[in-house]
Amino acid sequence: MMRAFIIATLAPAILYISNAMAMTGSTSLTLSNGSFSGFELDQAFSSETFQLQVSPGSELSLQVTSDNALEIVITDPLGNDVAAAEVQISDQNDTDPPPLGASAFSTAHHARFNRTNHLAGNWTIAVTLPAGIETASGYVTSTVSGGTIAAITTSHSLYNAWQDFLAVVPVMRDGQPVSNAVVTVDVYRAGDRDSPLRNAQLYDNGSPPDVVAGDGLYTGTIPGFSANRTGKDFVAEATVVTPQDNLSAFTSFEVRKTAALRYGAFERVNYHPGNPYGINGLQDFVDNIEFTSTIDNSYIEGLWEVQACLEASNERALCKRQKARSYDYQSIVDTEVRFTAQEIREYLGVDGPYSKYTTLFEITDDGLTTEVDRLAPRPSNPYRVHGDGSTEYDLLRPHFTILPGLMARLIDEDDDGIIDFLDIDLQFECLILSSCLGTISASLDSPQGVQIRAARTTFSATRGIQTATLRFAGSAIAGSRLDGPYAVNNVTLRDTLDRGHRGTYLDSLGQTGFYSYAIFSTTAADYDLDGYPDEADNCPEHSNPDQANTDDDAFGNRCDPDFDQSGIVDVADLTIMRQYFLTATPNMDLDGNNFVDNADLAIMREFFLLPPGPGRQ
Repeated sequence: MMRAFIIATLAPAILYISNAMAMTGSTSLTLSNGSFSGFELDQAFSSETFQLQVSPGSELSLQVTSDNALEIVITDPLGNDVAAAEVQISDQNDTDPPPLGASAFSTAHHARFNRTNHLAGNWTIAVTLPAGIETASGYVTSTVSGGTIAAITTSHSLYNAWQDFLAVVPVMRDGQPVSNAVVTVDVYRAGDRDSPLRNAQLYDNGSPPDVVAGDGLYTGTIPGFSANRTGKDFVAEATVVTPQDNLSAFTSFEVRKTAALRYGAFERVNYHPGNPYGINGLQDFVDNIEFTSTIDNSYIEGLWEVQACLEASNERALCKRQKARSYDYQSIVDTEVRFTAQEIREYLGVDGPYSKYTTLFEITDDGLTTEVDRLAPRPSNPYRVHGDGSTEYDLLRPHFTILPGLMARLIDEDDDGIIDFLDIDLQFECLILSSCLGTISASLDSPQGVQIRAARTTFSATRGIQTATLRFAGSAIAGSRLDGPYAVNNVTLRDTLDRGHRGTYLDSLGQTGFYSYAIFSTTAADYDLDGYPDEADNCPEHSNPDQANTDDDAFGNRCDPDFDQSGIVDVADLTIMRQYFLTATPNMDLDGNNFVDNADLAIMREFFLLPPGPGRQ
């Protein structure tokens, strides 16, 4: 029998034992030892399960706050359900989440559970809608005090995935800060721990973004994600190495796709003969101006607000907003903002042309509005509001983004030992719902900067990440001229869709992508593209053009953080690196910059608890 208890919505709060409901639609999220996560329950998604990895300490505090009646089950690492008598209920009415580390709830419908000398391991908190309750939303928070604690919190639990976020790992022992710890954070998709997407080292040195040196709060900034990785659960894992311990702390956060205002939005100017609201006595007057903007929101439900503005030559601006709601089964939502001729006359006071610009805001759960970042500069189209008929405008918007990196392949089709073609594979992302049409072109330049040959290809692609291949004739690069490094420059992607405009699209910042890499005449495999064939490379899986091997073993420095030659990279090697940290010791200089620093520590982390290499075959 699972023990469950209820947070009631009417004072006084009622605490009782009942059979727990079946948790259909249940999901699992991992919380840290000091963080909070939100939940929203309805009849289709009636329960949610939170998992908490708890480190040893003197006291565990778990808290749940909700805006409606809620059934709660708390289970310890041994599978025992917490008795209702151990849970305190508060019945005041406020839905703000409590601050981290709060000693007790003072507001809202709260359930609070404390246990001293708690069990370390996996605790679970299941929240479920009771019978007869339609919806409930709220927060689950957790804190651990005492002992050695390494808890990760982020400022990015439910925010725009395109923005950077701040990670903070408090490292404490018995309530006192731990200094000289090595703290790193990996971010990976839930269930894919072996493929981290982000990695950063955190510091407690008082340099921004850290605030106070020596307070035990190790701080760092994690770069945001690209739009195609949104709408998924990600896990941030902090690894903490102290003189006595090797700890890990986890937190999970949902990265939400924040909608983008598509640049295919259009404006329509409607005219009505004889309308009395003409500005300067013209015979045909504007009736109204309609802006219809499309919100691209393919992943989640959300509430948005579109702001459209008219700006006149006298620098006056007239702005109006219109709300729009999208649902998880909708890919696009249209919203209309209308200006009447009377409003234009009263607020602008002059004839056009007027400039129009549009801004998209997200309305968050707490009622705040935040402007959504754009992938490209804001467009502005001038037009006149009087004339004949109805005019429709198609605004310029990015259809493509070229992704970094490329792959070069030497092609010998007839196996005669002579290179027939050089193929360059580039990846790009099609950003529109319908198919993309366009061309990609680039030039192949010699080491002296002279263009040898240009190439161009036409493509048709569906939405998502695609690959296009540029082919250069081997006759242009044959013989001794093949030895590099050559450069692929002026990579240009041009839209050829018949949408009333032509545009050149490069990367997401509107910059030209330049790529440079070495091309050699040998056809031998070179996995890491450092110019040394795999059979002659002392680190064939890691690029190291200098081939440095200061300890003269089978492994180059780039893949050899096994300083004590034990055959495994472990704490003993980390201790050796600490002795020479911030020195110019060659054996510990893994990245070849003649200095032992954080970059070398990051390389060591790649090999931790693994053997060095592979090296020369």
